[in-house]
Amino acid sequence: DDSAVAQVVELQSYIVNLADTDGARYLRLTVSVGIGGNAKERPSQLFTTRVRNAMLAVLATKTSQEVLTMEGKAQLRKDLLQAAQAASPEPKVEAIYITEFIVQL
Repeated sequence: DDSAVAQVVELQSYIVNLADTDGARYLRLTVSVGIGGNAKERPSQLFTTRVRNAMLAVLATKTSQEVLTMEGKAQLRKDLLQAAQAASPEPKVEAIYITEFIVQL
C-alpha cells in the first residue's frame, strides 16, 4: 500500500554482481523510492546516498535464482524497503518501485 507516498524519487541505476557461486551473474536494477511527509523539495544528496548504499548491501547478497521468481522479486522489494527505512528515518521511505530489472545469466 502506497497511500502515504507524497513524492517519488528515482535513484540511479544499479549494476551489481549477484552472489552466484557457479559463474558471473549481473543484475541491472532501477529503483524509485516513495517518500512520505509533506516536504515539497527533493530529499538531500545525503539521503539518496544513504539509501543507495543500504540497497546495494542487500543486492550484493542475492543470487540470480533468488531474484528471478515472482516470490523472489517480492522478497527483494521488501528487503530493499527495510534497508532504505533503516538507512534514513527522515524523510520516511514508504514504498519501493522497481522500474527496471534485468538479470544477465
